Amino acid sequence: MKRRSTLPAHVSPSVGLFTLAGSALPRVLPWAAIAAVYTGLLHHYIACDVWPSFCANGHPNFKGDTENSFLFVHTYSYHAILFASGFFLVMRLNQSMARYWEARSSVANMAAKWLDGAIMALAFDEAPTKTSQPAEFGRAVLHLASLLHAVTMHTLRDDATLDTLSARSLEAEVGGGGEKKQGGTPIAMLGGVSEAERRRLACSAERVHLVIGWWTRLLVRRRKSGGLDHDAPIVSRIYQVISDGALWFGSALKIVDTPFPHPYAQLCNITCLVHLALFPVVVADKIASLPLAIVVSFLAVGFFFALNEVAMDLEDPFKTTASFCQTPAHFLHVPLLQAHYDERLLAVWASSPYNTGAWPDDEDECYGPYLREAIGPLGASVLGETTTQV
Repeated sequence: MKRRSTLPAHVSPSVGLFTLAGSALPRVLPWAAIAAVYTGLLHHYIACDVWPSFCANGHPNFKGDTENSFLFVHTYSYHAILFASGFFLVMRLNQSMARYWEARSSVANMAAKWLDGAIMALAFDEAPTKTSQPAEFGRAVLHLASLLHAVTMHTLRDDATLDTLSARSLEAEVGGGGEKKQGGTPIAMLGGVSEAERRRLACSAERVHLVIGWWTRLLVRRRKSGGLDHDAPIVSRIYQVISDGALWFGSALKIVDTPFPHPYAQLCNITCLVHLALFPVVVADKIASLPLAIVVSFLAVGFFFALNEVAMDLEDPFKTTASFCQTPAHFLHVPLLQAHYDERLLAVWASSPYNTGAWPDDEDECYGPYLREAIGPLGASVLGETTTQV
């Protein structure tokens, strides 16, 4: 059965032909319009004695010799510029697509590894043990797994505030995250972020590894108390897949931390401006019809700038950007990725014998001592003057 997204309108990705959110077209149209106006001005104001080729190209009042009167006897001289610049732009677009798909593959593999860790932690703890509170432990596992993925998405998107991390209940629809907040669409996660977690996350510059430490400490303490009652080599697979997920996070973070090379990007921008200056001249020299010349200049220059703009968008797949209409769009829809990840966690929890339905509102009743022990005390040094500000 095909998976159906129930995202609200401000989160759901749109792929319509006339959709402006996240589109490169609003940023391309001004440049294409400049080329069209430029072409029209050349046709209207340039006199025949200044530019004989224009009149020779079909002007009824031209009486001179048309031979060798064109500004471009053959457009081959322009073809060299056209070929080189087209090569630059297509190569940039190919490299940008490679960055985009590498980022998407990395977060998909990362989520799969951490989901495996949650599944194994829940399944290995179902063996008969002397420990109590299996439901509380299970909910703590799900919460930290969801928090880890949410903090990862928050980090990759480079949100300016932790307020974009919001709570999502068991009954919430996929992607339901409330109203848009500063820094982007909210990332809804299981259990939300407690005050203790928020304070610790705010004091850390490496929040993803901080949550990985919490999850690892939770598993270690559970096993020491008698849970996860399987042979050590089997249980060690949980730690292995958590570590593998961290490696894939590093791969995605590489895309965020490494900008597209500036000299290459600068060269592509210059080639677009060169075409903006030269292409209308070629069109006016070879096309006598004013309407046709305007249309050709508009489309051709627009295509060049569109390739460059799309490449720039794909180079930063996690960023929240604004179109010409200031409509935010996420090229990799972070709330959607988080929502589907949480759906998988809930699907696993639904089959657990310790699933008791709704989660209690009280933190101790919901997670028992496990979450509190995993997070640990907030040291005095962390709250000092050296605290990293959000």
